[in-house]
Amino acid sequence: MKNRAFRIKLLTLLGLLVGAFNIFIVAEDKSNMLFLFIGTGCIILSLGLFFYKNWARIIAIIFSILFIFIYLLLLIYTFLGAFQGFGGIGLLFNFPVLLFSLFVLNALNRPNIKEQFLSQQKKRP
Repeated sequence: MKNRAFRIKLLTLLGLLVGAFNIFIVAEDKSNMLFLFIGTGCIILSLGLFFYKNWARIIAIIFSILFIFIYLLLLIYTFLGAFQGFGGIGLLFNFPVLLFSLFVLNALNRPNIKEQFLSQQKKRP
């Protein structure tokens, strides 16, 4: 697969950065090992997307749908004032994650990208 879609390259780069950042958090503070699992998962998923593995595409779509649901609820709660005093921070963090999840969902469901993932899967015996 010589011509990788720009969206896949971008998702891979962002996933690797998020994974490395989460692992860096564990290196600084060993009390929260959840970040190690999140970071490792992001790196594995990013590499799976880069090599057009359909399982990585499906998992990324599932996580995107889950994040869209969660962050829409968080945005609604932020606007309703449920998080008193954290409204600005909630918008600052929740809105970009929501937009990124929508981008992932859009990118991985585009016909040409979906076809590349499925054709890569058919090449395997």
